Amino acid sequence: MTPATGTVFLLGELWVVMSERTVDEKTRRELLRFLGVTGAVAATSPSLGRVRAAMTPPEGSDALASTGRSIRAELGGSLEPETLRSHADSFADAARELNGVGDKGVPETERDDFGPVAAAARPIVDHLENGEFYEVTNDSLPDFTADYIDASVERVASDAALAAPLSDLGFEDGDGVDLLAAVVDRSTEIAENHWIGSVRVSREMISPGDVVPDPTLGCHEGTVLWLQDIDEYLWQNAVLATDEVYADAVWYARAMAAGFHLVTEGAIAAAEDDADYDDEQLAAQLSVGFAVQTICDPGLLQDVYWLRDDERGPRRSDLDRAEVAWR
Repeated sequence: MTPATGTVFLLGELWVVMSERTVDEKTRRELLRFLGVTGAVAATSPSLGRVRAAMTPPEGSDALASTGRSIRAELGGSLEPETLRSHADSFADAARELNGVGDKGVPETERDDFGPVAAAARPIVDHLENGEFYEVTNDSLPDFTADYIDASVERVASDAALAAPLSDLGFEDGDGVDLLAAVVDRSTEIAENHWIGSVRVSREMISPGDVVPDPTLGCHEGTVLWLQDIDEYLWQNAVLATDEVYADAVWYARAMAAGFHLVTEGAIAAAEDDADYDDEQLAAQLSVGFAVQTICDPGLLQDVYWLRDDERGPRRSDLDRAEVAWR
């Protein structure tokens, strides 16, 4: 399969419910069944390591191999792997701090829990943009069919090296399995609503003079912008946020950071002369990384920003008094 040229990724009406350990048992079992994991392992809530040990290595994928080969060839020497590695290590250090943020609960004073992760991500985005990484991946990645997404997830789940960025950020346990389960569970919806080749987009949809960024850049940039905004949003809306809403915010932030880290590690592998990944592995890691960030975007809106009345928390008395005094 030859990668499509000029692929455009569009966000559609895709809502994902993914708060801490809320991927239901059925969804988790569907992933395990798809990966060929049965028996005692499937009867528990296994870690990525246990799932990997119980899997049969997947067969090769021509689609993944041709995609990875195209990306590697087009990038050439435009990226600096040592610079990216330094930024990636700093990002991982900041993102790991999110693992303990959930214990803090809804903020009663202004906090900067998520902002440091966004700040650590910014140099990565700048370097990848200057190195034309987003332009290359946008042109080389194919339309994300459900089969392509599933094959990418299967490859990442079966390979300890590819899953290492997830483990690095605390997703080695059942959270990592749930994250991949959510991607597979939504693979058809991603394919139908999110990843649309530019040849299928009518020119009438784009106004003259509009500047349309490479959508892969929009995906990475979106993660940075969300992480920049969550602290202020939660503080300003603390009167409405419940512990459940806060847990959702933390989960989405961690998941977006994990997807971002997968893509960054893939970019490093593509830039290295003695690459640790073959072409198929490279495409799988990049594709899963972008897919994870894609499903987090509408999910964060649905579960944290756009709250229904029955999801909002009761007003706390101290904040009520402050509101009355303000009036």
